[in-house]
Order: sequence, then C-alpha cells, then structure tokens
Amino acid sequence: MSTSYYLLRRPITSVRPEVLGGHTHVGVWINHAKSGDLVVRNEEWLPLLQALTSDECVIHVSCGGKDVGLVVDDRCPESCDMVQIVSECGTLHSMGEIRNQQTMRET
Repeated sequence: MSTSYYLLRRPITSVRPEVLGGHTHVGVWINHAKSGDLVVRNEEWLPLLQALTSDECVIHVSCGGKDVGLVVDDRCPESCDMVQIVSECGTLHSMGEIRNQQTMRET
C-alpha cells in the first residue's frame, strides 16, 4: 500500500473546510493570510480541492513490510511541518503529521 501527497498550488498556503449542512465552507489562505471563504456543495469539495492541488508529488509513503515499517520519500522543498499537503485520496494533512507517522512506526 502506498500514498502520494501533493502541495497546494502557489500562492495558496492552506485551506480549511467546514461542513455546515449541505455545504462546505472553505477558508482559503494565500501567503499565510486569510483571503476569504468559498462555499460549495458538499459533493463539490473534493473536485475543488483537486483543482487547488499541484501535480507535483512531494511525499510518497509506502509500507516496506513488517521488518521495515513505513517508508517516507520526502522531496518537499518546504521544510516546515505546518505546510499543508493533500493525499491522492483528497484528504488534508500537514507535513508534520506524515513525518510523525514514520517516527511512530519506527519506535
């Protein structure tokens, strides 16, 4: 099993979705400052997130087997653990969350 993670398209630095009934309110941060909110139907959230995501894979996580554990291939130019990344399944994570998964599996 493996998963690839992608950065948000520049200059977007983060998005924060909040589901409210049948709609998702998406806060958008550009260069770490809140730019505004987008409101989309819940079923439009994933296509919107995919449109805001870069095509460049920055982290690839795979299982190396029971003796190896989690293998993280980190090619991210951003070193900050707070940088938001998007999985190929469309879930939001921080770089730190993914890096911590590797550390937790190693112990």
